[in-house]
Amino acid sequence: MKKKRIISALLICVFSFMLLGCEAKDANTKENADNQTETSNNKAQENETTKDESTKKNDNDKTKSEDIISKDKNNDNTKNSSEEKSAEKFYGTWIISKDLTTSKQITTYSSNDIKSIIGQKLIFSKEKATAFGESIDTLKQTIENPIYKKNVISKAKFEEEWKITFKDLGIQGNSVTEVNVSSSKGENTCDFLIVDDNTLVLSGGGVFLQLKK
Repeated sequence: MKKKRIISALLICVFSFMLLGCEAKDANTKENADNQTETSNNKAQENETTKDESTKKNDNDKTKSEDIISKDKNNDNTKNSSEEKSAEKFYGTWIISKDLTTSKQITTYSSNDIKSIIGQKLIFSKEKATAFGESIDTLKQTIENPIYKKNVISKAKFEEEWKITFKDLGIQGNSVTEVNVSSSKGENTCDFLIVDDNTLVLSGGGVFLQLKK
């Protein structure tokens, strides 16, 4: 009997150690699983944070790019606007539409000369201009890279000097802007008066000719 009791006690001890070992193993397994879960969650959070930062960076880059494009567009608009303002209103193609010369003027043109040039075109631009002077042949000359010089003349001074009135030329007001056109060497020239945006008065050789766009 005593021997059986000893064996039973030993068996109980063995089972107890085995149970304790299993519980410890389960605890370790659970702890490892928890650690893995926590690690996975941390990685997921890091990935989400990285994704958010990347998205935010892309959005910022896109915004900066749009701002640059908008700025460049505004600069282009400003540049175009400035170029338009610098372009003279008298730039363009003009047609000799009418002879405004009165009998008081002494001219180098005959009546047939004037009739022959009615309807002829003249060009004024930044790159070139048509010349006009003492004879018909000057209309065949082109002023390259013309220099335009403006001068405001009072009504009284103009009428006294030219012996023709503003009314004869269709000019209103007490002054008019005269434009002298010449090449850099002063070889070819042309003179005209600005009446309005669509009307000029060409002068040369003692004649006054109305120009229309």
